[in-house]
Amino acid sequence: MQVNLTALNTHPQYLLITNIRAVDGDTIVATVTLPLETWVQRRIRLKGFYAPEMKGRDALAGERARQRLQDAVDGHECHIQCRGMRNDRYGRLTAVLLIDGRVVHPGQVLGEFALSAEQHKADLDHARAGGPGGSLL
Repeated sequence: MQVNLTALNTHPQYLLITNIRAVDGDTIVATVTLPLETWVQRRIRLKGFYAPEMKGRDALAGERARQRLQDAVDGHECHIQCRGMRNDRYGRLTAVLLIDGRVVHPGQVLGEFALSAEQHKADLDHARAGGPGGSLL
């Protein structure tokens, strides 16, 4: 079923998410509850979250970050806050994560696996350059 999401583009929305699966430490797949009892499955990039990549030299740290994110959402009521249904360049919805009604900081969820934006960019650049253990393939 195709859902028109343009109506959500004007004001910040707080949307219930269920069936959450952490793809990595900064991306989830979840069922998003929309107005009028409509649901849509979406990949969601969590704003402000930067985690090690799941492949390459930091694969173990990436897996641990993914597991921490999964553990943080399991058994809790989770929402996303977004202004419209904007996608990033990979087609993921970008949104802020709320767990039990509170906005969560990446450090609260990922602990020592939370990266700064600069660290994350450096890791991606290294992986794209094909440095030792840095292949994204």
